[in-house]
This record gives sequence, structure tokens and C-alpha cells, in this order.
Amino acid sequence: MSRKSSLLVLIIISLLSGCVTAGSIEEASTLSPDKPAVFGKVQVFIQNVPHQWNRNFTGPTNFWLLVKPAGSQEASSYRLDDTPEFHWSLAPGKYNLVGYVLRHFANATIRRTWAEFTVPANVSAAYVGDISISLVEDTSAINVSDNFNPAAAAFRTRFPDLKAPPVKALMRFPEGGGSNTRAEPPCGSVWGVQCQNDFIGVGPVNAAIAGVSWMPSTNSGVTYDLVVYEMVRFMYCGLFGPVKMPGHRVVYRENISGNSFVFDQALNPNATYYWSVRLRKGDRVTNWSRHKISSSLVIAKWTRTNPWFSFGAQAGRFR
Repeated sequence: MSRKSSLLVLIIISLLSGCVTAGSIEEASTLSPDKPAVFGKVQVFIQNVPHQWNRNFTGPTNFWLLVKPAGSQEASSYRLDDTPEFHWSLAPGKYNLVGYVLRHFANATIRRTWAEFTVPANVSAAYVGDISISLVEDTSAINVSDNFNPAAAAFRTRFPDLKAPPVKALMRFPEGGGSNTRAEPPCGSVWGVQCQNDFIGVGPVNAAIAGVSWMPSTNSGVTYDLVVYEMVRFMYCGLFGPVKMPGHRVVYRENISGNSFVFDQALNPNATYYWSVRLRKGDRVTNWSRHKISSSLVIAKWTRTNPWFSFGAQAGRFR
């Protein structure tokens, strides 16, 4: 059997069998203060239509949530199935809902959401909310609603041996996206940027844990916003990973007048960071500048657009 045929067989077997367990969040089967059950619901809307997922992992489209302990660079995945309820077994502590992966055949969309929640100590169950994720074309929105009473009643039905009532520990979103009314492509003449095949927006010049610099706009009246994220790694399924994405936001500055910035806090020399710059005129901004790269595999080819700029221990142009 050829290498190409062997890879195809491996992928088919993995998709139809147990690869969903690799790097996944443990499902709660018993209740214990050492590992409380974290529960809620999640619903994904694609083009405003609620999407139904396949429990057996045989469909072409699948969806994973990504969760990690606060302070860690490693996330675990949770694949959605045909029931919206989830029951995660997590030790007490602080966590982040880092983001999600939407995969359709060979094409994967990876987005950062970054909600925070805390699993209290000395409880058996904690409700973190009902999560709604809406995907419309290239935009996405996530909301967390509070339906504690019916959720707690359903949880008691599932776990009749529950002795103490569940507690409420809703997810929250601690940060905004900055002050702007809309974002637009950076390649228009008003922004003074010559977009190229290598990147969209301004290009990186230098980046290190001390600071970053980038190619300037040729137009007057343009300032810059800078964002820097610590990298998060995760696995989803046995074939896809380790994958990297932006995690904790460590730097965000608006209206920088020059095309460089020296960090005013010490960054971790052993970590990897993603960063980007967008152009600004008042409350009018561009999309974040990114690389643009084409990539190919043995049996599939697609364009991976807009990976973040990076620096640090494992920096590279590929996410």
C-alpha cells in the first residue's frame, strides 16, 4: 500500500472510531468535590440556523470547544454531539474557554473566544451558563446566558445522588476589542499600506520579548493599535494537533504614533507570543494585519489565510 493510501485509510479509521478521545475533556460520571461536574449547554448557529451535530463523529462537519486551566499553555477539547448539555469533570480552580474549532472535511476554522470561569472548591457541581455561538460568513459572536433553575433541575435528574445543590459560576468576558465602530480591509489607499502576497496590512520588521516594530503607513494621520497574545497549544482528535492559537492577552495599546513599541512589562522568554497591528484614524480601524500563507498536505490542499505574527520560544509563521 502506498504512503498516500495508508494515510487515507488512517484518517478514515480515525474519523469513524475513537479518535475523539485524544486531548479531550473528561465527561463527569460521578460527583466529587475533588472533581466537580461543570455543566451547562452550548448551541451553535450557522448563518442564523441552529446546527445539529452527529454523536458518532461520522459527519463531514464537527465542532470542538477548547478549555484550559488559567496560567497553562495547554488546552483540552470538547466535541459537540447531538445533545446540547455538557458535564465536564474539572478540578477546582480558574479556567478559560479559549475558543473553538469548526472543521468541515480538511478545512478548519479556529477562533478565540476567551471567556473566564471558576470552579469553586468544596462543591460537587457548578453551572457555568448556556453558551450561544453565532457564525455568519466571516464573523462570529458568543454569548453566555443564565438559565440556572431549569439547568439545575435537569442536572438533579441526571445525578439523583447529588447531596448539595449546584452552585452558579457563570462564564464572563473580561475584555473588549478596543474603541472602534467598524473594521475594514487595510489595503485601501486611505491607509497608505501596500498589501503583498506575504501579508495583509502592515508587515512585521522585528519582534522580541523586549518589543516589536512594523512597516509604517505612508499616509499622515494614521496611528496604530497593537495586540500581543500568549500562545496556547491544544489537540483535537488524534490527527489534528498540536495546534496553536492566541490565548491570554498580555498587551493591548491604541493610538501608537510610531511604528514600534517597547513593552512596559517583562514577558516570559520561554513562552511563544502572537501579535498584530491594525491602523487607526479616530474610531475607524482596519482588520488586524496578518501573514497570508498557502499550505498543502498529501491528500488535500487549501489556503491558510492570516496566521498571526509571532515571536518567542516556538515562533513560526504557521499557527
